[in-house]
Amino acid sequence: KVRNPRWSGSWPRDLPTIEKQQLAVYANAFLDRTAERLPAIFKHRVDEQSIRFRKLCVTEGDPTRDVQATEDGIVLRREGEDGYRASMIGPLLRVGGDFDVTVRFDQTALECDLGNIVSVRLDVRAANDADDLALIQRYVNRSQQQQIQCLKMESIEGKERRHYFAHQPMEATAGRMRICRRGDQVYYLVAENDSEQFRLIGQQPFTTEDLAESGIRFGTQVQGVNSRGQVRIRELIVRAERLGGLATEDQDAVLAKLNAEREQLPASYRHDFVTSPPDEEDIYRWSDRSAWDPKAKGLVVTAEGSDDWISAGLSVRRRFYGDFDLSLDFLATK
Repeated sequence: KVRNPRWSGSWPRDLPTIEKQQLAVYANAFLDRTAERLPAIFKHRVDEQSIRFRKLCVTEGDPTRDVQATEDGIVLRREGEDGYRASMIGPLLRVGGDFDVTVRFDQTALECDLGNIVSVRLDVRAANDADDLALIQRYVNRSQQQQIQCLKMESIEGKERRHYFAHQPMEATAGRMRICRRGDQVYYLVAENDSEQFRLIGQQPFTTEDLAESGIRFGTQVQGVNSRGQVRIRELIVRAERLGGLATEDQDAVLAKLNAEREQLPASYRHDFVTSPPDEEDIYRWSDRSAWDPKAKGLVVTAEGSDDWISAGLSVRRRFYGDFDLSLDFLATK
């Protein structure tokens, strides 16, 4: 404790900018400054519509069991089994050149037995021959210690080479993880809780090739039958020299464009099952060939379950050439 401090000299009363702080880490200022110059940006507040509108997709895990979309973010959960299991999501993005990926998360809950691990992680994977991967994870290690850790992985002649480094204590259950590439180097950073100040914890050589399709992922991984992992992702920000993919497209604009192009297609076929039965010359049916009932307001197709695989349906006896546009109006009934 310090009591009754006395100021002397010309010490500044306000905190200087990072560039003027002698003890500040230069790399952080360099990364922040260069991130602002990256021309393409994808900034997404994660909510219950993120997956529906194809901003994010589930890359690993069971969407019905492990993923819960809410107004304030997407909660990812995973229960342990034998070996490693994960629940992961990522943006439908193509990323090229220098990039800066930041994920805001909270509600972290990690449990595992002694000797196993469970983690919350952010990783990026490149589309080069070595399949370069950079990963940062907040995890419970095999000794039950709460830590932050980095990984650089690559494949050489079909064998994975993993380099874990920068093991540091971290007990925060919320914050931001960040992975940046500048040239042929990748940087790993973390900010705990609501801090706006990132801490650089690692740096490694990395390919300059573009990231793979869906090459950004975030989620939880568990090991062992008694392991449990949970985390909520709240915001994703990606800055890069080049960005593309479904996540960057305006879905309403894409739909309007497709509708306009459909009207220009010269040939068409349409059948209304509400007003007329299927024509066998045009429609092929399998399994369920029940008679058409005008009171059903459509063609009812039923497949009764059994111990074997079974299906029922219909197909159009037409050939399609060039561009096409197919649509089917249906109502699933119990």
